[in-house]
Amino acid sequence: MPGAKKQIESENRVVENGQALTLPFASPLHAISGFERVSKRKIFDKGAVLFAEGHAARDVYVVCSGRLKLSMTSAEGRKLIVRIARPGDLLGIHAALTGQSYEATAETLSSCRIDIISREDLLGLLERQKTFGLTVAVALSRDFTDFLEHARGLLMSISAPEKLARLLLNLADQFGRRTTDGISFKTLLTHEEIAQMIGASRETVTRSLNVLKRKRVIRPEEGEILILNRVELAAVASRVP
Repeated sequence: MPGAKKQIESENRVVENGQALTLPFASPLHAISGFERVSKRKIFDKGAVLFAEGHAARDVYVVCSGRLKLSMTSAEGRKLIVRIARPGDLLGIHAALTGQSYEATAETLSSCRIDIISREDLLGLLERQKTFGLTVAVALSRDFTDFLEHARGLLMSISAPEKLARLLLNLADQFGRRTTDGISFKTLLTHEEIAQMIGASRETVTRSLNVLKRKRVIRPEEGEILILNRVELAAVASRVP
């Protein structure tokens, strides 16, 4: 589907110094000789589950294009989205390397192109090419840093509007593109999913978004959010009552 391919490729962007940049897909595993021979590439439609929390980690997934959400469920059954995965990310690698179960559930937010390698094949490649161990360690460190940043935003933010503002700024930095009116990005998230990312109710998210809209800080568009006033949004993100 040409339209789907265009959508996937349009999301491989970040904003740097206010400019939208298209970045080539890159993964540390692709640099290992023999990876492409033992891995397989697959297209997943939106809403597909790659792996589920608590299941045995048999494979490692490399995001080549598209976006996914990683979620965890509390003992009370409450779901929390802990991370949005993007091209270049390695999913399930910590569980696979340690022999543990998957720590989270990975579900696609858009059509995704994924490279899959079994735990056994990955361990075999790393055993034969030990120099890539540090590269994989760096990738694991990046995953942990992303998780800590999200946790810090939840724990240090005082109010739901503050958490929401921080999330919008983060999504804009990762996926935004500069327009004449501001920075626009596809959220690919429902209000319920946004609520699961900031630990709030869906009603609170909808109300907070409407407040930002009335103040002309953001302008929700079809499938996208346009940040009209980044300075004011940043002020909301750091506001202390």
